[in-house]
This record gives sequence, C-alpha cells and structure tokens, in this order.
Amino acid sequence: KNGTFCRGLTEKQVHSASDVLNIMQKAQLTRMIGETNMNKASSRSHCLFTIQVHGKISLLHGDGEMAFSGKLHMVDLAGSECAKSAGNDKGAPDAASRERERLNINRSLLTLGRVITVLKEKSLGKNTNARIPYRDSKLTRVLQESLGGRCKTIIVATLSPSITAIEESLSTLNYAHSANGIVNKPVSCSLIALGESMPSMSSGMNSDSKSPAQTIESWQEMEMRLQYMQAQVDEAQAALARKHLQQQEIQDRAEKAEAELLESQQKLYDANKEIKTLKGVVEDETNKRKETEKELHETQIHLKKTEMILKSTQATESSLTLEAQTLIGKLEEIISDRNDMHALVVSQRDVESQRKNATKQFQEASLVVLNNIESSFTNLVTSIDTNQSSAIKIATVNHEVGRHSVSETQKLLSDISKNVSCVTDSIKAQLAGEGGIVPTVETG
Repeated sequence: KNGTFCRGLTEKQVHSASDVLNIMQKAQLTRMIGETNMNKASSRSHCLFTIQVHGKISLLHGDGEMAFSGKLHMVDLAGSECAKSAGNDKGAPDAASRERERLNINRSLLTLGRVITVLKEKSLGKNTNARIPYRDSKLTRVLQESLGGRCKTIIVATLSPSITAIEESLSTLNYAHSANGIVNKPVSCSLIALGESMPSMSSGMNSDSKSPAQTIESWQEMEMRLQYMQAQVDEAQAALARKHLQQQEIQDRAEKAEAELLESQQKLYDANKEIKTLKGVVEDETNKRKETEKELHETQIHLKKTEMILKSTQATESSLTLEAQTLIGKLEEIISDRNDMHALVVSQRDVESQRKNATKQFQEASLVVLNNIESSFTNLVTSIDTNQSSAIKIATVNHEVGRHSVSETQKLLSDISKNVSCVTDSIKAQLAGEGGIVPTVETG
C-alpha cells in the first residue's frame, strides 16, 4: 500500500524547514560508515532521504480547493568496492559483515547500472521492447519514477583528486554520463476538488460522501494502481516478446529438424546402399584374409626355419669368435716376440755398424802405415842400389880388394829385399786377400 518495504525505514511528519533539517542531522549521525584502505569514512550502505509535500489551495469564491503533492528523493549512493583495493582483513571480527555489506552495495549498484543502460537505450530509440529490471533491487524500485518516469533528476558525481583513485573516478564519470542520456517527462501532480454543488472531477459517482483528503488518497491510489498496471503491461509485453522469440526459435528448430530428418533419411538410404556394396567388399576381404592367413602360416614356418638357422649361425659365430680371439692372442704374442727380435736385431745391427766403422778406420790406418813402410823400403832399396854402385866403383878402383865383401854385401841386400817383399806380400794378403780384413768388412 505504501510502496516498497525497507527494513528500518521510518516516516515522520514535519511542518517546517527546521524540522526537516533536524531529521537530516539525526539521519547523518545514524548513517553507517566504516574505515577501509580507500576511505576512512566509507559509507557501508546507501542513504535515502525522501521528503513528501502535500499542499492545498482554496479556489476563488469558495468553489473548491486544489490539492497537490510531490516527493523529493535525496540519495547518497555508497561507492562500489573491490575486495583487493578495499583491503578487508579476513581475520577481523566484523570481516563477515563487511563482506556482506560490500556484496549488497555492489549488487544494488550493478542493478542500477543495468536500469540506466536500458533507459538510455530506450531514450535513444534502441531496444524499445527491452524489459527494465526495476524489481531486481529495492533501490531501483524506490527510484523508479526518478530514473525513468515523470520526475526531474539531478546527479552529482563525487570524484577523488588522488591519482591512485583514477580507475574509480573514470568509472563514476562513465556512470554519470550514462545517466545523463536518460530523457524523463516531468508531469506536475495536482488535484482539484470542487464544492458540494458541483461534481468532483476525481471522485466521479457518490462524490458527496467523500472528503477532499479521501479524494486525494483515492487519486493517489489510482495513480499507483495505474503505474503498477503499466509496469505489469510492460512486463507482459516483454514476456510476450520473449515468448514470440522463443516460438520463432522453436519453429526454426522444427524446420531445421525436418531438414535434418530428410537429410538423415537420404543419408540412411545412401548408407544402406553403401552397406550392400561394403558387404561384397567384406566378402572379398574375407577371402583375401584367408589367403593372407595361409601365407602367414607359411611365413611363420619359414620364419621358424630361419630362426633355427640364425641360432646355429650364432653358435658358429660364437665358436669362431672364440677361435679368433685365441688366434688374436697368439698373434699378439708373436708380434710381441717379433718386436723383441726386431729390437735385438736393431741393437746387433748398431753393434755391427760400430764394428764396421772401427774396422774401416783400422784398415785405413794400416794402409797408411803399409804405404809408409813400402815407400821406406823403396827408398832403402834405392839407397842400397846407389851404395852398391858406389861400392862397385870403389871396388873397381881398389882392384877387387873388397870383392868378397861386396859379394857378401850384395847377398845380404838381396836377402833383405826378399824378406821385405815377403813381409809386404803377407801383410797385403792379410789385409786385401780373399780371407783378409777388407773383404770380410765389405761382405759384412
């Protein structure tokens, strides 16, 4: 009867502006606030202050009176909160209530934003059949006339100068910009109640039995009913539009299902035809499979024989490997012995080379000595011949005095010459003969 019910809502009658200011001060003191990381005096709920004005003016000549009424809604919206930026401590004793308050604030602001968006689209001529979700929140139901009805609305956006709140400031400006696009149609609400001699415009039949206050109440009740019926009509139109869309979707689905059924039947016919073809293919494949199984059996037998051959080959390879390893060991021993023999031969060759060098040096020295001896004997023979000729001359001069001595001397000289020749020949034979030192060295 009195509109939307809100728990804790109070209504008081006032007669002057001072009464209104006193009530506003009391409301300010009882307003719920709390400290967060974003604001030390953060509002924990929306604050709604409504002033209802009822007035009467008497007409001229006492023919009646004109009654008028109006409402002034002053709303302090709590700002939306992010759990991360607000910094709600989960360990605090009132953490659960703070979280519940944050969720309620954000939910009501979200619903208000949706209502503003739909109203803006309707004001611009877009999506005129869309349903306005007034009933999703108590705040939007209370402010229904102020948002998209016959009232004037003023929005004051409060921004923070801090750069840390730039995101919240932009969100608030977008909110206010969206609400600025709503077009309302303000209408004054007044009622004229005529005197007893004239019928009332608002009461109709039996107006004499009603007082002006009852007439105003009945008029307001009729307006509320009219608004309610208009809302019901809007909702019914939106539901009808949704039903029409659903029916159209169902019809489209039915047509699509019929097309799919025809397509499925054609696919079934094609599938049956393909099945018949595949049966022949399956029979051919079955015959091929039997032949393949037969070939597989023969292949398995051949494979078993091959495995036996491989096993025997592996055994033979193993024995050959052992023999080869034995031969390799013996060959390594022979190579080691050959290396030892080679080292021995090299050492003997070095010794033999040293001996040859020594023999050649000895031969060269002996040849030099023999040449010197031979030259000495040659000189001696020459001097002997010279002395002999001198002795012969002397003997001739001395008349055979010394003939005997000369003959003895000649005999002695010829013996000496023979001995020297024998010694020289024997030395040469020992040095350069068949069994001498020089042939032996050259042969080695």
